[in-house]
Amino acid sequence: MFLSAALTPNSVKAMTKDQFASRIDARARWPADNYNHLLEQPTQFYAVSLVLALLAKNVIPGAKSAVNKTDLYLAWAYVGVRILHSLVQTMGNNIPRRFTLFVTSSAVLLIMTARAAKAVLAQE
Repeated sequence: MFLSAALTPNSVKAMTKDQFASRIDARARWPADNYNHLLEQPTQFYAVSLVLALLAKNVIPGAKSAVNKTDLYLAWAYVGVRILHSLVQTMGNNIPRRFTLFVTSSAVLLIMTARAAKAVLAQE
């Protein structure tokens, strides 16, 4: 809804990304760019979280739970940093602040991915 409200005054027909960028005010594009970013890196987060959740609940036959509260804290940290990233991008788009948040969320996701891989590989 936020995205459509931001773009509605600038209704456009099908066009390339460059044409879109040249016609639409940058402040109106930020929510659209943010939406696109939410379909990139967070999809890895969804997959890693699913693996960790299945391991924690012993849903996988023969799996030993190698998941602990650290994984839960990392997941919530990732969500919190991504929310902050979205707010920075849609409200003011401060690039240095956004980059810092992006690197932070990437580091958290990398740690989560490594912990999930270790847990899966530790299974018999």
